[in-house]
Amino acid sequence: MAFRLVLILTSALLQMLALPPWRIVPLAAIALVPLLIALRGVCVRTGALLGVCWGTLAMWGLGYWVPIALARYYQQPAWFGVLFSLAASVVFAGAYAGGFAACVCALTRPREGVGRVIVVAALWVAWELARARLLTGDPWLLL
Repeated sequence: MAFRLVLILTSALLQMLALPPWRIVPLAAIALVPLLIALRGVCVRTGALLGVCWGTLAMWGLGYWVPIALARYYQQPAWFGVLFSLAASVVFAGAYAGGFAACVCALTRPREGVGRVIVVAALWVAWELARARLLTGDPWLLL
């Protein structure tokens, strides 16, 4: 499990570096590879948990400034900024990434090769679209 967590952290770091303010755009092409490797061979429940971890870490990497802004600009206690940001990261990114990961684990197990690639790509687009349009519609920092 520790190796899977290292893969999740690596994937979140690659996504963070691919998007602003770093904008190392070529990393976007490989950012999900460690996540997908971590999801190979795990049950749906574990996959969902790994996805929530990935989404939350990726959002924290990109939104590291939110707790600071809450504390300084809105004059809130630092603990409030951290807790609010953690909750928002789980809801607005972690939940969708967890859904994506659970679907990958459930729907790609019998598939290999091109079929698997097509299903994973379609799932990623569908979950990113859902994050952008459903509930609160948070299209911020989509890969």
